Amino acid sequence: MQSPKRLIVESYIKILKFEGRLFTLDRCAMCNQVLDKDVALIDKFIPTHSSCSGIEGIDKNLINYLFINDSTIRLSDDIVDRLYLIALKSF
Repeated sequence: MQSPKRLIVESYIKILKFEGRLFTLDRCAMCNQVLDKDVALIDKFIPTHSSCSGIEGIDKNLINYLFINDSTIRLSDDIVDRLYLIALKSF
């Protein structure tokens, strides 16, 4: 059985893609510098550096997989919980 939180995160990613509002993970939305290994996501899953947003980062490869495949299968429950809270704030 799929977790409701995972379903909401995956569905929100699909909505952002459909609307053309899903950001790429190449640059920080705050300082416009290249994003390295970790990505901190703010409202609407906008990528930033942890130092710019004050939010704990998540492995960029995991987020990239989520953004490409609309799947949380590789994400731990803790990461899904964090993404779920971001999605809720975005509504």
